[in-house]
Amino acid sequence: MNMRCQRGFTLIELMATIAIAVILATAAVPSFSHFITNQRMNAVARDLQNALVLTRSEAIKRNNSVHLINNVDWAGGMIVSTLSTRTYDDCINSANADCVSVFQPMGDRLSVTPSSAVNTITYRKNGRLSISGFTFTICPSPVDSSYQERIITVGTTGIAQISAGSNCS
Repeated sequence: MNMRCQRGFTLIELMATIAIAVILATAAVPSFSHFITNQRMNAVARDLQNALVLTRSEAIKRNNSVHLINNVDWAGGMIVSTLSTRTYDDCINSANADCVSVFQPMGDRLSVTPSSAVNTITYRKNGRLSISGFTFTICPSPVDSSYQERIITVGTTGIAQISAGSNCS
């Protein structure tokens, strides 16, 4: 008798493997979406901190006041400008020498809330703020209490620090 060696998988083995893969993927998706939201919150906190650091360093470098200006809200984009009257659209639509940098919108799934109603943050030529210290709170939108706030604290010295806060509420 001549036995042929057959290679490959049977249909039943293939279906069993796919069924197991689907079950594992279904279990992993909720925790993966939680991970993605946490990473977005971290990225937005770092972007805002970078914008604050850039504004402060430009003020010191230029020996003049420099402004961080939001577009509608703080998650909607920001500009760093030497003119406090400049708008986000001014810097996006034309080349202005006073527009130092443009920060793109951060998405609509996160909220960035300042501790006081401030639309412009001004750093003086010595690197200090023109207003008293404040904080930004970053949470998912809509608010979900299973996430921890990201808080950016800016003291009167102008230095921005990121920390974890309580659960979003």
